[in-house]
Amino acid sequence: MLNLHVEKFNDIYIISLEGIFDINNLARVESVWLEQTILKPRMIAINCAGLEAVDSSAIGTIVKLFNYSMNMGIMPVLYDLSPLLRRLFMTAKLNRCVTIATRSEFENHIALKFAPLPIQFSHQR
Repeated sequence: MLNLHVEKFNDIYIISLEGIFDINNLARVESVWLEQTILKPRMIAINCAGLEAVDSSAIGTIVKLFNYSMNMGIMPVLYDLSPLLRRLFMTAKLNRCVTIATRSEFENHIALKFAPLPIQFSHQR
């Protein structure tokens, strides 16, 4: 089971994932992501604080959605991964095509480039 929640902060959309992202929920994640791209934000980020696991199909979908977004001029970011998931993404060298950040890097550096006003993030672990 995967729960999704979308929040908007100025010109940034954050999709929070909680649970297991696998082949059974690819279409749902893709649909939510594409709904956000239609709105033409400057950034779409995936908050992975509640993400327990991903399978290879989910990883492929993330890469596909990130490439699609970059081609539309939208910066995609994946942040707050567990140490295990972060190691998985780094070992697979996905950091070459996916921006991966810690929660602190995202909130204190990356997001501030796209949001001129102070952002009060409500998503918590």
